[in-house]
Amino acid sequence: MLKIKVFENAQSFFEKAFPADADIRVGRSEHCELVLRSKRVSREHCRLFFQNGFWQIEDLNSQNGIRVNDVKILSETLKNGDSVEVGDYRLEIFLQPEPSSALPDVNPDISPDDRTVLLDGGMASDKTIVRNINSFPDDEMPDNVIGKVFGPLFKNKRLLAAAIGSFLVLLIAIWVSTSSKETSDPEKVLLPAEQEKTKAMIDMETRNRLDAYLQSGQELFTAGNFNEALVRFQAVLNIDPNNATALEYAGMSRDKIRELEEQRRQAADEQKQRMERVQKIVSQARQAFQKSDYTGAMEIIAEADFLAPQEPSVTALKGEIATALENEKTRNEETLHQKEENLAKIKEHFENGQQFYDQKKYQEALQEWEQVLATGMDTPETAHVKHAIPHIKTLVEKDVRNDYEKGKSYFEKKDYTRAAAYLQKVSRVLPDFQDTEKLLTDALIELDAQAKKLYQEGLVYEGIGQNEKAAAKWREVLNIMPDENNEYYQRSLKKLQ
Repeated sequence: MLKIKVFENAQSFFEKAFPADADIRVGRSEHCELVLRSKRVSREHCRLFFQNGFWQIEDLNSQNGIRVNDVKILSETLKNGDSVEVGDYRLEIFLQPEPSSALPDVNPDISPDDRTVLLDGGMASDKTIVRNINSFPDDEMPDNVIGKVFGPLFKNKRLLAAAIGSFLVLLIAIWVSTSSKETSDPEKVLLPAEQEKTKAMIDMETRNRLDAYLQSGQELFTAGNFNEALVRFQAVLNIDPNNATALEYAGMSRDKIRELEEQRRQAADEQKQRMERVQKIVSQARQAFQKSDYTGAMEIIAEADFLAPQEPSVTALKGEIATALENEKTRNEETLHQKEENLAKIKEHFENGQQFYDQKKYQEALQEWEQVLATGMDTPETAHVKHAIPHIKTLVEKDVRNDYEKGKSYFEKKDYTRAAAYLQKVSRVLPDFQDTEKLLTDALIELDAQAKKLYQEGLVYEGIGQNEKAAAKWREVLNIMPDENNEYYQRSLKKLQ
């Protein structure tokens, strides 16, 4: 027989017993022989069966597997006292011998006349054997005077035969003696005396046994083991139905058993109500979590964590919320850091622009202040710049016009280097101002032709060994050409290097 003690948690458990021919499927599904209601338990999680004289357990391809004595296994032979983990549940295994007949094979020396007392629902190991005091097996005599006297006779056949012969001779002698003296029949004198003596000894044995049952039952009752205590008192009542002590304690034991059952029922109801409350709180916390109200969700789930700290759904959601809160904290820190960097840049560009403005370098001031506006942040600096830019653009346009006039004048004088320098300043600020781009393009073309000529003249001097004159020509290329990306500018630079 297999008994399984199922622990739902540290305080709550129940027991189930199964015969050896049972095929026990354990899982979440209602058709299983042992139903474990948990999301971490598969519909059919594992199977227990009796094979070749041993109880076996095997995993039925469950999602979370099974562990026997903290070791994850696929199949295993079970031993008495093994601990099996199935999802959130812990199963303790108790193996007991199978009965061989209608009476439990607890003690092979118990005769068919013995009586068995067992509470409804009890295990075979809980049975109390009450022996018929008028019947003993051939190989066992009671441990009293009669047993000590007649025990050896029954065990030795020769000695038994001699004893019977001696007894017959004694009877004949007594009969002859009593007949001659005309006394009463010895059967009427000796046999009733022996019967009374035997009866007295049996009554003493019975009282001793009843006292032992009563004492054992009272000790079990005091220890709170009311089921076992009731078995002992019931055994007393089977021998002495009117025993007042046994009747009283048996009644009190039944009352205590009913009281404990009621307490367990109430505890189960309270647990059910508590879990319903927990699931409701988890649902509310999940809604807050989905709305990104992580702080509110954590406050809500705290109540569920207090009611059921080991509930998987509570633990899982609590972990998700904690992770989201940590990520939110990191994002806020990054945003704050970025904001501080932007404020520093705004201050730097604003101060640079102010310095250029004070130096009447309006184009440079405008460029710096446009960087202030590019951040898109509302600060005292950006507010100042928004008011200042229209004015500074007017000043820049005035500078642009002056630079244009200077560039155009130098272009007409064929001083293409200075013309390009002023026209480039205009192009950077107002590329579409009048014919700036055309004049700048023409100036750069002329400068490219001059640079090419000077570079080739340098090559000629280099060819005839006049390196100083060659270097002078190449330096002149660098002086006249404002565009550092120009081909002859780059070639001349390499020659000089």
